[in-house]
Amino acid sequence: MIPAGPGGPRLLVGGGPRPAAGQAQRREVRVCSARSMRDARRSRGRAPSGPPLPEGVRAPLALTVVALLACRPSSPPSERDVEAGAAPSSAAQAPAAPRCAALGSGTFTVGESGAVRPPDEDGGEPAPAVPLPFAVEVGAAVATTDGFAVSALRAQQAGTHALVALVGGEVSGGRVVDLGRTHGDVGPPAIAARAGRLAVVVPDGDVHGGRLRLAEIRDGGVVWGGEVTHGHDDSHAFAVALGEERGVVLWDELTGTPGRSAVRAATFAVGDPGSLTRARALTAADEDAEGPEIAARGGGFWVAWVRRAATRRGALRDGPTAAPTGSERERMPDPPAIALERRALVLAPLDAAGALSAAPQVVSAAGAHVLAFDLVAAADGSAIVAWRDDAAGPGIEARTVHLARYSTGGSVARAIVEDDRVGAGVPTLLVDASAPEGATVAWLSLAGLGDEAQLLAFSEPLQPADTLAGEAALLGGEPLAIRGGRFLVGRPRGLAMELFAVACRPGATPADAGTP
Repeated sequence: MIPAGPGGPRLLVGGGPRPAAGQAQRREVRVCSARSMRDARRSRGRAPSGPPLPEGVRAPLALTVVALLACRPSSPPSERDVEAGAAPSSAAQAPAAPRCAALGSGTFTVGESGAVRPPDEDGGEPAPAVPLPFAVEVGAAVATTDGFAVSALRAQQAGTHALVALVGGEVSGGRVVDLGRTHGDVGPPAIAARAGRLAVVVPDGDVHGGRLRLAEIRDGGVVWGGEVTHGHDDSHAFAVALGEERGVVLWDELTGTPGRSAVRAATFAVGDPGSLTRARALTAADEDAEGPEIAARGGGFWVAWVRRAATRRGALRDGPTAAPTGSERERMPDPPAIALERRALVLAPLDAAGALSAAPQVVSAAGAHVLAFDLVAAADGSAIVAWRDDAAGPGIEARTVHLARYSTGGSVARAIVEDDRVGAGVPTLLVDASAPEGATVAWLSLAGLGDEAQLLAFSEPLQPADTLAGEAALLGGEPLAIRGGRFLVGRPRGLAMELFAVACRPGATPADAGTP
């Protein structure tokens, strides 16, 4: 467990018996859903691929990880301990009043729910006329000057098309921009908005590898620009961000060294997607990195990625050793079924031109096994990251979400959200760029049992502003983006995705969440 740093709150959530300091409760029950939107966001790089495994283990493990990422645990009201490592205090009460309220009946549906067959002769549930693989797969969502933009893939009989849905602030209407057909196993597009401009990166693939096509959505049409090509890679991680004058496209790809991948970037002039530059590496030549993410800040950008330790791979490349004797074999412990590598979370600043302006630094603790993370930039330009450090292995991961906030001046604030029922979902950070000064710094969204989202607001510097709890106004959907105190929420409706908006503000502050 990563201890909270100086001034960093520690949130302990969960009802019922609580463990003593230094211990952790574990619960192995999982409820999974095939309708997980967060699991579909491969384009944002939240769930990078794991370490190299023997062929006999790789395929079943991949299925296990996919199943785990679809799990949706519950999250009860939170507690807070000021001192890291101290025993938790009594449970905090849930907010007295709902934090979120519906804005009306306005909704916008992406895709078609699909016709259904009549119930069978035994009175069973009707089955969809179209199989689930033809459902809409939602990717990223961003706030725009007049509403929201959401990327998605829509599989149809004739093929899979990439698209972006544009909706107003109250989601009373919208339209869909078709970005053409995609090929291969690719995720939804990545999108970025700034000052009325909307950039999009569409992934595509063929037998020779993959490519990323840059475009700008302008006046209802699509202006295509440059593209980058890369070889076959199982990470599927890429992102885009817009600065004041230049944009950055970020991705990972395999290098010439077997078993290693690098994070690369290309820049372009804002408003001119055809000016894409040649790619350059952001990671060192001897580094194995994957799953990059990027966030624009004043005067530049923040980037983060997962760095995989090379010790295990080096051991695999070593020459054969002498076979152990019979007595040595008796003393040797049984090898683990899966050998997990150390996976560190790395954060680095880029300048306005998209070049590294300082050395990358490790955010997670020594020996961490970071499986998923999210990155946003706060209104003051600081970076906020949330990550899952699950060292125990698939199925027995820690019930913890770590957060850290790095200012451009070098100060760091940390917090930990711990719950014995937190599952394997990816944490989501949401920042309201149009919020007034001194308002909520960020919202943390964690999926709960049955796909319901649990929300927790943070104020300065990284202080809990209320308790972790669900909101009935979300109607079982997932918050995708925030603008002016309004969340864009998405929820599956048959084979389609329904979008609507709710107004949210922090609720009651936990009784033990005073200033540390």
